Amino acid sequence: MNKTGIRNLAPKIISILFALVLWVYVMSVINPRVSRDLVNVPVKLVNLEELKAQGLVLVGSEDFRVRVRLTGRRDEVFKISPEQIQIKADLRGYKLGVNNVPLEISAPNNIGIDVSPRFIRVELEEITKKQRDVKVLITGSPKKNYVVGNLDYKPTAIWIEGPESYVNSVENVVAKLDVTGETKNLLLSLPLKPVNSRGEEVPGVEVKTAYVDVSLSIDLLKSVPIKPDLQVTTGDGHVISNVEINPKEVILKGQEEILKGITEITTDIVQVENLTTDQVIETKLKLPQGVTLQEEVPITVSISLQKVEEETYKIPKDKIIFNNLNEKLKVDKNNIPESVDVKVVALRSVLDSIKESDISIEVDLKELTANEYTIEPVVQLPFTIEKDVKELQLNPETINIKLVEKK
Repeated sequence: MNKTGIRNLAPKIISILFALVLWVYVMSVINPRVSRDLVNVPVKLVNLEELKAQGLVLVGSEDFRVRVRLTGRRDEVFKISPEQIQIKADLRGYKLGVNNVPLEISAPNNIGIDVSPRFIRVELEEITKKQRDVKVLITGSPKKNYVVGNLDYKPTAIWIEGPESYVNSVENVVAKLDVTGETKNLLLSLPLKPVNSRGEEVPGVEVKTAYVDVSLSIDLLKSVPIKPDLQVTTGDGHVISNVEINPKEVILKGQEEILKGITEITTDIVQVENLTTDQVIETKLKLPQGVTLQEEVPITVSISLQKVEEETYKIPKDKIIFNNLNEKLKVDKNNIPESVDVKVVALRSVLDSIKESDISIEVDLKELTANEYTIEPVVQLPFTIEKDVKELQLNPETINIKLVEKK
């Protein structure tokens, strides 16, 4: 080596040393090694389908998350996004029960990576398939004067599938139907959910039939009076004084188009012969097809009797009224009895209400001339009394009347 080469070597060595020092400075001060923590990094579960083929299924949530620590140069560590880190748990080959599955980690080169925890704990159960009853739960209330009627739905039982412990905890498969404010019949499909004995939805259970077809009638309520259908005969000397139905009205339940034409409801025929004492008879109602009672109650008919009595009233002859007498004639009353008996047959309550002044005996003399006549008088009572009288008889039934000319 000549002297010139020796002289050039020293600067080269110094340059290399300076560059090395500068690189060390940059790497240690400007771009140092750092650590970065990522939390809630998801773990991807692989070969779940293979588990299912073996008749096994994962119990609980499939959402496993871990903490990841990245170590490396600052610029490389902070340019890594969570999506670039892949953490897997391969479930192939694991058996029934609790298993610790190691995590497989994939990250860019030149980066140190540490995961906590390094294992996930998974529980595997056998896949079970069972049948459970379907129930439709009705919530809310229809509009005022409307009620829920007949409920029909299909299917009434379905198959569910999932982890054995989950499937065993399912009490029913339910659908919810809200009827708030409804007035019309409902026909719809509702989603089904598996629930436990507390009514809580059981996750992780597959319902093989997702929907139930529901038919629900919404019925109208209508209050109508009851009309008794009586075929009653009474014994001698007795009449029906009062009939009471209890209750007087009932609330019917049925479809609106049926109830709108009903104004009253009749009982079955109440048939009694020769009734001589008060009776309380239980009967039933003649309900049209498609109509029911909102509440079943006993229907009774109370029949009250009174004995018929008679009373005789003596009406003096001067109380007899002669109508339409010719103005040229007068009545010779010498042949008229001093009094006329009026026999009234009625209930005692009616007889007690009659006064002698209520009884009127009238004789019609229209177009009669001077002569002697045998005439049947007419007995009159006020209508409010006469309508309740069973028999009205005059004794004697006829009277002899002599008409003479006035002088």
